[in-house]
Amino acid sequence: VGAIWVGNDPPYQTAPTDGLTIRNCRIRDTYADGINLDNGTSNSLVENCHLRNTGDDAAVVWSLKWSDWVKEKTYQMGDNFIKPEARNAPDQGVAHDNVFRKISVQMPWRANCFANYGGYGNVFKDSTCEDVLTYPGILIDNEFSPYPFGPKVTTFSNISLVRAGGPMFFENTANPWQHGALKFYLREGSINDILVENLDIVDPTYSGIEFRGFGTAYAPAGERFHPDILRDADVAQFRNVTLRNITITNAGTYGIEVRDGGGRGQVNFDTVKVSNAAKGGLLDGGAPASFFNRVSGNQGW
Repeated sequence: VGAIWVGNDPPYQTAPTDGLTIRNCRIRDTYADGINLDNGTSNSLVENCHLRNTGDDAAVVWSLKWSDWVKEKTYQMGDNFIKPEARNAPDQGVAHDNVFRKISVQMPWRANCFANYGGYGNVFKDSTCEDVLTYPGILIDNEFSPYPFGPKVTTFSNISLVRAGGPMFFENTANPWQHGALKFYLREGSINDILVENLDIVDPTYSGIEFRGFGTAYAPAGERFHPDILRDADVAQFRNVTLRNITITNAGTYGIEVRDGGGRGQVNFDTVKVSNAAKGGLLDGGAPASFFNRVSGNQGW
């Protein structure tokens, strides 16, 4: 169970939350999320909160599009997965203009410190993330049936990620996923209109920054994916994504890496500096040189 989950699945939610404030909280030892702003939650503020040992995303905006969720989960799990009274419920709207600030996260035991799945104008700033066990520190992800990102920019600013990133949970294989401390994932479509600035990535377990794609070529055998997801993932790209004033120190593998066709579109790199990465500054994963728009001031990769 999560500590604070804002929003509910239809038919129980008839209108999204707007203008909520969560302030001066302390959250410990949850089985799931710490604070999740879900299902159209907008114009809300979370500040001065400390979260430790959460069992899923510690602080997250999930801009769920209900009709897509119903379509995709019904395809994967069968007609009985969604209750009959909820199957044709209306969408709850885009989650936008939420602010997380002055948030401290320590030791999430499953998933991330900070995550954003779709929506626009959301802000995460002036915060810290330490000792992530199985996932990135920051995950920016088109996944879980979200509304698209943009057009208003979502921002991550003035954040430190210390010892973030880890192997994928429940993947006890010889070569488990190795999540970067800051991860971008084109799982179900494009990522656009994102600014990440003034970020210190210190001692990441694996890479400092990871760009990962998805699509027909990367779908695991035996798993069911709605054809629309694979179609959108196959053509997904990065657009209007800027990384500015980022330092990556002592990465366990690469400073920056691209995996599974994640080098599509273009990302702006402005003063992104890598030092002392164990395997090298950059693993380009076959991405074209045009993917890396090197604005100025970049070092070490």
